Amino acid sequence: MHRSNQRPLILTLVALALALGAALAQTAPPADPLTDDPDAVVIVFGDTTITMAEFDRAFELAARSTAIGQGLPVDDEVLAEFEPFKAGFLEQYATQRILAAEAHARGLAATDEDVAAVVEELRAEQPDGAAFQAWLDTAGYADETTLRDALAVNLSVQAVVDDLATDIDVSAADVEAWYETNPEAVTMEDGELVPLEAVEDQIAQLLVQEAVEREVQAITLAAGLELHPQGR
Repeated sequence: MHRSNQRPLILTLVALALALGAALAQTAPPADPLTDDPDAVVIVFGDTTITMAEFDRAFELAARSTAIGQGLPVDDEVLAEFEPFKAGFLEQYATQRILAAEAHARGLAATDEDVAAVVEELRAEQPDGAAFQAWLDTAGYADETTLRDALAVNLSVQAVVDDLATDIDVSAADVEAWYETNPEAVTMEDGELVPLEAVEDQIAQLLVQEAVEREVQAITLAAGLELHPQGR
């Protein structure tokens, strides 16, 4: 019935600019802080190791992008409000990096041309070069190369997610079964059920999302992900 070639709803996991938003929405502030040693290894998978310094940079980019997206001023006070959720972002960032590596393994990694096209779109949103540089500064990118590196990861990850979603079929029976077993999700305030035909597309998208998330978890497990919040 439904074969999705649309981007699933796990974009909050995928896009660096949105991943912190997912952490804010879903993760309680951690009890224990992360290590403050910039050289400590906090993420390990395969032959890849990521230090606290690298994770700090990724977290700042995510925090700044989230603030911009929410229309908040990007200042020290606002950025400090994201700090309690930093540990919750650790696994999300690790998953992004694993999926980026998976993109390379599948031949889906973003090309220089892909990245350049997005950079030009971002540049076109600004009135001139000075305004674009000001945007880079506010977003936390040291230069355009840093932006391109982040975009290469994001686009590669999205390519894997899209590829996973394309291979997932959701049948009419699947949708109907979910509808029947989750009445609380399709009941209106007056107690009446929303007609199945009115929500079947949304249910199908949800089922695709859940299936993609399971695939992502399997990829992460196969990569041998290790998190070391206190450093290794």
